[in-house]
Amino acid sequence: MNLVQVPVSVLLLTLAGGSTPEQRWRAGWQKLCRASRQPVVWAPISAFLLNLAGLRLPSAWLTNFTELGQAAGGVALFALGLLLTTRPWRLTRMVVLNVLLKNLGLPVLIWGIMASLGVSLGNQQLVVLTLAIPTATIATMLAVQNHLAPDEYVATQMLSTVIAPLTMGFLMWGLQLV
Repeated sequence: MNLVQVPVSVLLLTLAGGSTPEQRWRAGWQKLCRASRQPVVWAPISAFLLNLAGLRLPSAWLTNFTELGQAAGGVALFALGLLLTTRPWRLTRMVVLNVLLKNLGLPVLIWGIMASLGVSLGNQQLVVLTLAIPTATIATMLAVQNHLAPDEYVATQMLSTVIAPLTMGFLMWGLQLV
């Protein structure tokens, strides 16, 4: 996500601005350059490249990073909870459609493609359930950073998280029937 989705999202949000196309491209490039200096961008890219190069961490470090990773998820959920309680939100038809497409539509579409290509059931299960995970908090953070109206992105985050146990349960059940 940090390798592709965040930089592309930043670029697209910048290009959607109200200035001339040339100014928007220049502003987008400047934002990407500034973002690339942030640890949240360069750290995952560095880790990905080191992993591709075959570098492995000593086992003593793995425990520390595992605990840090588990704590980061809790902190992200706490921050999201604060955001959801402090911002107004409104459930609209577009929010419901967006969440249903994200939580069910995309996983089912990819599942169908993988099944038609003969991908193993284990890989199908892994990919489909990963795609069914609720909307990532980074989308909400990008929306806040770019001063978008909070009612829809907060509602999207809230609804996606609330119905995830149902949609993921439905997909797990469906994957067992195959």
